[in-house]
Amino acid sequence: MVDTMRALVCPELGGEEVLRVDDVPLPTCGSSDVRIAVHAAAVNFPDCLVIRGQYQNRQEPPFVPGHEVAGEVLEVGADIDDLAVGDRVLAMPGVGGFAQEVVFDVSGSGRANLHRIPDAMPYDEAAGFSLTYGTGLHAFKRGGLQPGESVLVLGAAGGCGSAAVQVAKAMGAYVIGAASSPEKLAIAIGSSDDAARESFGQRLAMSTGRRFSEAPTVIRFLAEPGVPTVPIEGPSLPAAKM
Repeated sequence: MVDTMRALVCPELGGEEVLRVDDVPLPTCGSSDVRIAVHAAAVNFPDCLVIRGQYQNRQEPPFVPGHEVAGEVLEVGADIDDLAVGDRVLAMPGVGGFAQEVVFDVSGSGRANLHRIPDAMPYDEAAGFSLTYGTGLHAFKRGGLQPGESVLVLGAAGGCGSAAVQVAKAMGAYVIGAASSPEKLAIAIGSSDDAARESFGQRLAMSTGRRFSEAPTVIRFLAEPGVPTVPIEGPSLPAAKM
């Protein structure tokens, strides 16, 4: 019987160069655990921080990084009655995802970080779903976003940024996505099927009745008393209506 699996191990804190693929013991499934065969694992910015010892939840090496995965349930603990072997799921174990299998404790709040996925949802899409889309949804719910309100998403070409654009649109908001270069703006536009390219300054002028052409002017305006400050770098910032 095989009692080891392949995994990406972080033997010491450092950059990506310290990582190595190695054989590690198969995880055992406790009474409140679910054992998952990992079909896909997402790579996120927190993973980069974890291996450097810079994340809020510090891990002591050696350990297997990997914040979120998608796969098939192989084993269910005795205390779990709402999941079954063969279920297709996505999960956010926090660490351990860069391996052939991962064991995830679903007791308490852990259950909120494991969900069944539809048969039509590919594993690679499911693996990259929770952290990025969940971040956007949490932010907009916390901010009380309402249908018809306007949202400015900076870094709209990134993982969380592009997800935030889609989440805000699904919530009925008018979305303006900003990016730091024309190339990144093209990526942002590609995440929306009804995007229109326009000047960031022109959009602010239309929204506020004031005229803007340079980003420093935008910073000064947004920094006026009673208006939250938004950091914007560079002489100009291209934007797209999403």
